[in-house]
Amino acid sequence: MSKKRKRKAGLLAAAACLATALMATPVSAALSDAEKEALAQNIHDYLTATFTMTEENKAELREAGGYYDIVLDELEKTEEDTGALVSVGEVRLEETDTVINCTADVDFEGYDAEVVMTVNASTGYPQNFVVNVDYPLEVRMSEAGMNTVIGLVVVFAILFFLTGVIYLFRYIGRGSGQEKKTEKKQAPPARPTAAPAAASPAVPAAAGTAGTEEDIELAIVLAAAIAMAEEEEPSGDGYVVRSVRKAGTSRRWKRV
Repeated sequence: MSKKRKRKAGLLAAAACLATALMATPVSAALSDAEKEALAQNIHDYLTATFTMTEENKAELREAGGYYDIVLDELEKTEEDTGALVSVGEVRLEETDTVINCTADVDFEGYDAEVVMTVNASTGYPQNFVVNVDYPLEVRMSEAGMNTVIGLVVVFAILFFLTGVIYLFRYIGRGSGQEKKTEKKQAPPARPTAAPAAASPAVPAAAGTAGTEEDIELAIVLAAAIAMAEEEEPSGDGYVVRSVRKAGTSRRWKRV
């Protein structure tokens, strides 16, 4: 048998398992116990054939497209973590008005997984195929830690960016301030308003007037005293007033 015939034989075997499962799916919404048992066994065989396909079978199914693309995408996404198939567990069925969810626990050489296959209850054709890998706690924690680190890096990168933007605002504000100063310089000066004249206090004026009158009287008294002193004791050089002080009970002061 040629290689081409072998590939076709493997593809037909996988398709036959799927066809058997589909034929067991009734069009009615309710399933009897016998129908549930037959469908569960067919899904079990279909999962076994799906997880043991060769790369050549996968390439041929990829050409068919549609639902097979969903199956192959799930296999490519999880086969590195799961590894080769060990066994397929019991298939559990859950009916709704529109679909039948077929769930099975599958053991692999790597991490085990829960496989959920959704079948349309009206047409009997599969709609979705999901492989949920059961990662251990340390793997989940490491992934959570990595996601946390990535989130913190993104947050700090955004904060640094916003800080830089806010720092640039000072230069924008400085430029606008210079424009305002230029406008102030170009603006015409405002006309000064006359300040109200402050009222001069009456008491200092009166004191100034009194002081002037006393100075005049003192000058008159001094002039009279000098004149009388010249009459009593004339001197050719004249008199020079160097200081003025009160003479007390002097006779000449009384005469003045």
